[in-house]
Amino acid sequence: MKSHVLAFLLLAATPALAQKPTKLKYKADDPKTVYDAVEQPAVPKGGPQAYAEYLASHQKYPTAAMQAKQEGTVMVTFVVERSGSVGEVEVKQPIAPLLDAEAIRVVKAGPKWTPAHN
Repeated sequence: MKSHVLAFLLLAATPALAQKPTKLKYKADDPKTVYDAVEQPAVPKGGPQAYAEYLASHQKYPTAAMQAKQEGTVMVTFVVERSGSVGEVEVKQPIAPLLDAEAIRVVKAGPKWTPAHN
């Protein structure tokens, strides 16, 4: 019985010893690649609190939108480029053309960001 167990263990370990270590090859980052999951996310210069203060102080509610009693939160998406600039700003769910345009203007004119890193 003991010899059967020993023989089984030796046979079971043989494939593990036959394995060769392989080196993983990573491609260099393509500058045009856009990641939606990163290890370190992009951060606005000065931090999130400073960016929130920037948005609050630089948005100008359009007079025509105010008179038409148009209101709501405009959700935008954008890409932080390697340079830290903001690009590809798009409204996710349009509310009113004047409000959408103002949201895009404020985001585009905002401070640079520290880009995300993988």
